[in-house]
Amino acid sequence: NNAWPLDMIKISNSSPFLLPWYFKYLGPFKYTFFISELERDRTIPEVKLGGIRINFKPHPRLEVGLSRVAMIGGKGRPSIGGNEILSIFFGENIANIKEDTSNQIAAIDFSYKLPLKWKILEHAELYGEWGGEDEAGGLPTKPGYIIGIYLPKLTKDGRTDLLLEYAKTHKVWYSHRIYQTGYSYKGSIIGHHIGGD
Repeated sequence: NNAWPLDMIKISNSSPFLLPWYFKYLGPFKYTFFISELERDRTIPEVKLGGIRINFKPHPRLEVGLSRVAMIGGKGRPSIGGNEILSIFFGENIANIKEDTSNQIAAIDFSYKLPLKWKILEHAELYGEWGGEDEAGGLPTKPGYIIGIYLPKLTKDGRTDLLLEYAKTHKVWYSHRIYQTGYSYKGSIIGHHIGGD
């Protein structure tokens, strides 16, 4: 029997909206929250994976995103309640538990559409992401980053594009001393395709 009755719970807004007060200057706002349970065939079965992503567009060409994801619980791990889950999600370990209670990653990313005046190519997209593993002093540690440029529709028929990307991850990003199977699902990495290499 599976103790978790659902594969995933996801909550998001279907269309962007403006936040009140001064936050309206962040532009159209979107959010996604999810919680799921990973497979049983891993070092710690039935681990919960939860995350939140916030996107906003302060300019029609610029989009900014904030992401946070955490692995918690699982068979044989300490029992964690609702308030403790919120504490973990904001980067705190549980005071009365001496070992790690989670495996977390946080990131900020952006994409910017560069207007071009070429006949075929109307725009190029410059994008980047900076993130880190777990937390130390309020900030993520062991950082990694991605920077890239995407050129869509290089030919008249629109079937050719070009993507140039440089990525630097960290060897511990997709593994963990307790959650040894790490950020993976049935052998596939949940994250950048190069993994921790």
